[in-house]
Amino acid sequence: MEIVFEPSVCFPSSLNTAPSYLSLFLKLQVETVDPGRLGLGLFIICGLVISYLPQFSKIISLKSSRGISPTFLLIGAVGGAAGLANIVLLQASLVKCCFTDWSPLMCFENTLGLTQVTVQVLCFWVFLFLFILYFPRHPIDPANIEDAVESPPVEDETNTQETTQTAYIQALKLVNVIILTVLSFALITAVTLYLPPGWSVFVATVFGIFSGLSSFVLYLPQIVETVKIKAVGAVSIPTLMMMIPGNFLFALSLFLAPGANVTSYAPMIITGLLQIVLLALCLHYSKLNPVGVVAQDGVGEENERLLE
Repeated sequence: MEIVFEPSVCFPSSLNTAPSYLSLFLKLQVETVDPGRLGLGLFIICGLVISYLPQFSKIISLKSSRGISPTFLLIGAVGGAAGLANIVLLQASLVKCCFTDWSPLMCFENTLGLTQVTVQVLCFWVFLFLFILYFPRHPIDPANIEDAVESPPVEDETNTQETTQTAYIQALKLVNVIILTVLSFALITAVTLYLPPGWSVFVATVFGIFSGLSSFVLYLPQIVETVKIKAVGAVSIPTLMMMIPGNFLFALSLFLAPGANVTSYAPMIITGLLQIVLLALCLHYSKLNPVGVVAQDGVGEENERLLE
C-alpha cells in the first residue's frame, strides 16, 4: 500500500497539459525561489537554536534545574509533538514533491514550516533532557548559601532528602508519560498518511487544536512556579527575550507556508503572549531578589548565578 498524496500540489495542473518544451520552461519559472521567504525561514531556524543556548548554558553552569516546572515541560513536550504531527500531515504531499519534481533548494523553501517545527521540538527535548540530568536530587544546605548548587546532601534532614528523591522519581515517571504519548502521536501520524487526504486534514486539525489548547496553558505552570519561589530560578531571561519576537516571526513564517492553516501558527502567537508575562515576572523578581534566593517551604535557598 502506498501513501496517499493530494494531486497537483507540486506544480499548477496546467503544466500537465502543456507541450513538453513549454512545460519545462514553466516549471523553471515556478521553481524560482523566493529569497525573502527563504531568508526569513533560515533566520528563524538559526534564531530557534540560538535562543535555547542561554537556557542550556544556565542549567549546565548551575548544575541544577531548580525552579523549572515539570508540568511546563510535560505540556510543552506533548504539545510540541502534536504540533509536529500537525505540520507533518499538512505538508506530507509537499515532501513527496521533493523526491519527484522539486530541486533541493525549492524543497527546502516549501518545507520550511516542517523544518522549523522539527528544530523547535528537538530543542525542547534537549531542554527536557537537561532538566532530568540536572534535576535536584538532594536538598540544599541553607548554612552554605554560597555553594548552594553544589552542596552535598544534608544528612540530618532525612525527610527533606526523601521528599527530594520522591520528586526526582516523579520527574522520571513524567518523562515516561511524555515518551509514550509522543510515540502514540507518531503511530497515529504514520497510519494516517496511508489514508485518503481528507483523513489527513481531519487528523492534522485535531492535532493542531490539541497543540493550540496546550499553548493556552503551556507557560501557566512555569508562571505559577516562578511566583511560588519568588525568584528567576534556572529560567534564562536572555532565552525569553529572544524567544518572544522569535515566536511571532515563527507564526508569520507558518502563516506563509504552503498547506498550513490557523491551527499551525495560532499556538506560536499564544505562546509568545504567555512568554511576555513570564518575562515580566522574571524581571520583576530579579530586581526584588538580586541575589537569587529561592523561597521554598520557609527555607532560603540560593542558586548561584541565577540571573545570568
